Amino acid sequence: MHLGYIGSRIFPVWEALPKNQYGRLSPRAVRYMLHGYFAKERSWVIRGLAHHGYMPIVSEAQEIHIFQDKAPKLVHALLEAKKFGHGLAMGHIVSIVATLEKLVLAEAGAALVGVFTEHGDWDMIALDEASLHEAVRAYLAMIWKAHGSRGAALLPQSAASIRATGAGEIDACERDMVLNFVFGHRHLTNPFARRPYSFSAALSIVEALAREAETQHLATCHSMREDLAELDGQGTGYVSLRDFYSAGFAEPSSYLETIGALDDSRPGRPRVRIANYMEGPLNCMEANPYSSACCVGRCEALTSKLEDKLRAPSAEPHRIVTAVKHIVASEPVPERRSAALEQRLLDLAERGGGVVTIHGMLFAQWLHYMFPRDCPYPHVVHSPSILSLEYWRSLGLTAGARRLWHEKPDGGPQEATGLPEEEEEEELMHLWSNDEFLIVLDQKNPVVAHTWFTPTVPQMLGLVLIMVFAACGVLWHARQGSTAKL
Repeated sequence: MHLGYIGSRIFPVWEALPKNQYGRLSPRAVRYMLHGYFAKERSWVIRGLAHHGYMPIVSEAQEIHIFQDKAPKLVHALLEAKKFGHGLAMGHIVSIVATLEKLVLAEAGAALVGVFTEHGDWDMIALDEASLHEAVRAYLAMIWKAHGSRGAALLPQSAASIRATGAGEIDACERDMVLNFVFGHRHLTNPFARRPYSFSAALSIVEALAREAETQHLATCHSMREDLAELDGQGTGYVSLRDFYSAGFAEPSSYLETIGALDDSRPGRPRVRIANYMEGPLNCMEANPYSSACCVGRCEALTSKLEDKLRAPSAEPHRIVTAVKHIVASEPVPERRSAALEQRLLDLAERGGGVVTIHGMLFAQWLHYMFPRDCPYPHVVHSPSILSLEYWRSLGLTAGARRLWHEKPDGGPQEATGLPEEEEEEELMHLWSNDEFLIVLDQKNPVVAHTWFTPTVPQMLGLVLIMVFAACGVLWHARQGSTAKL
């Protein structure tokens, strides 16, 4: 993607984040930017870049799995930058985003290289239509084998309405995708001559497959969110655990509690937090070994718009209230809740010397109560791995078997999960936590100025060039890896 576009998307976030004494970002702030960009733009969660879970020690950019596997020189450059403690500038972060995006998108090509290598020199060979069908079918079979039954999640539902055996679904999916490609490019070919198909043609097909699978996954997320909203008639952002299970959801309560989706503060009346549940790892679809498409909520977009309005890491309460009301003018907050939350904002400002820090647990908590269906409650986890799909898969809890679709029981009305309006403010006071954690500051290793070293312009340009060269070498590394396996 064009560097200018990436820069325009992350610049408001850059301005809203606290800088170190060099006017650059700390490793935690860089991580926050990377996670937020891919969540908003792609609904991706990158392995090694999952939600921080409000932990003091989390992974950093150089620990992202795909960087370690595909771009070791970039990892070295990031480690060197961290060593001297000067942070990263805006241009560096744009380059990192572009590199990471290229690497993830190139994964489809890396797998396809292995298929084409069987036919000869992958970047030179030309296939007829029958061989193109065979190559795409082999690619899908490879995906299925690599992911086991989870490979079904990568097949568009239009071609795999019942995903059990694999073979029939692969054939149907492959046939649809190749024929769609051939039809879409018919005006570029001579209808009276046999057309050769290159690697780039097959790559276009599998990339379209990946896009369609992600689009359908997001549609599933939207449908699931609407189902839960129907159970939350009062707009509290909560659904009783009984109604949750009655509606066909089947995640165990231990999972819900661990990820922060279970609220058991009301004795005998456990509830599920809609926003926390939706952003849970079991609602992700593994797209490749390095990234997953997840049910990213509207809170990422709300936070981004708020950062764009404020352009500062902290602001006075009246500025925040004005910005929030402007962003969601069509969705007025109930008057009683709004008054209680404005008072909370004033309390936070008093604690912060007249301003409210917008990248911390307390403000995240405020956003949750202001937009309970969209913004998750800030839950502290014991380990960041708990928020990864791989962790729950290792325990045998998989996304494919967790939900019983379309088995909602007929019958009487559901139990109300909200509180009467006059009790809502009281509950807010009761549940409010005063614990604070600033998610974008390096709280373990604060920046230390080294008077004996100051990075020069050529050194900084060298870092950027390393990032660019890492991105350009993706397919070459993929080909070498595929050749080694043969």
